[in-house]
Amino acid sequence: MDTMITAPERQLLRPLGGELLLVWQGREFRLPADCDATLSIGLHRKNDLVVPGTYLSRHHATLHWRRNRYELVDHSTNGTFVQLEDEQISHVHRSVSRLWGTGFLSFGEPLAANSAIQFTHA
Repeated sequence: MDTMITAPERQLLRPLGGELLLVWQGREFRLPADCDATLSIGLHRKNDLVVPGTYLSRHHATLHWRRNRYELVDHSTNGTFVQLEDEQISHVHRSVSRLWGTGFLSFGEPLAANSAIQFTHA
């Protein structure tokens, strides 16, 4: 069963300017709305965001700005769980998902409060 996560502090995390803001374990990661901007996520130390976990791949996913929107590209074995602003949860596996509004990402396993990465963009 998927766990829906709520973010009462959502309005405090609105970034200034056109960027995607990721918040994980008290740390912030920003991805500007720029055609060259990417953020790699996975177990390998050469990723921009190294996330530990049993079900993550070395190069699990990439976030980027493309066609005037942010996208998540999953490259993994176990997929990525995405909860968007409408609270619908989807499982993205070796495909692309548009990231809009605010939401949560979980890499390789269903969403849980202790492992989910929050995102928001303006």
